[in-house]
Amino acid sequence: MALIKCSECGKEISDTAKECIHCGCPIIKKVVCSECNTEVDSTVKICPNCGNNLGTSLVKINIPKKINPRFIQIGVIVIGIIVVVITILKVTSSSTKLKMSDVFTKAGCDNYYCELASDGSYIEVDTNPLDLDDFSSTTAFDMVKKLNKELGFNESLNSKMLKTRAVDGTLSDENDNVKVTWTYHPDKGLNVTYELKK
Repeated sequence: MALIKCSECGKEISDTAKECIHCGCPIIKKVVCSECNTEVDSTVKICPNCGNNLGTSLVKINIPKKINPRFIQIGVIVIGIIVVVITILKVTSSSTKLKMSDVFTKAGCDNYYCELASDGSYIEVDTNPLDLDDFSSTTAFDMVKKLNKELGFNESLNSKMLKTRAVDGTLSDENDNVKVTWTYHPDKGLNVTYELKK
């Protein structure tokens, strides 16, 4: 009789034992083929991988039949934490999702210069809704400045919009949540569209 170490608890046990006397871990006798190093059950006489006669030139190893309960507990805890984090992220993202209707109200927009899409996906501002020659409402542009602020754009966007010329065509800027496009024409004023990104 020789002593071997239990692969579960590491304590010495008899090589003829069917289970560890210290931790109760069942011992499965395995052998390693000397030709291809495949691990097989000790009752097998011919290696299923290479056909070698396993005979007596084998190395015995012990592999536990059961998984340590501590590993199962740790796995369950880790999975639980992942589920909680995903749930929190979903709740946070849905509760902090930008709503154009709220921005429309906070910026003091009115229905004369501003239009909120029925599905809440965009806001349009027209600083000259009657298309009067050389006219642009300062009241409407104040709404544009408030919208820029509420939507997270910095003040440089206000300056860019004021400096836009008719020959510049359609200009745009964007942040993580919103894309803004604008055009200017002396007879039509400044037209700005804020669109939620998908």
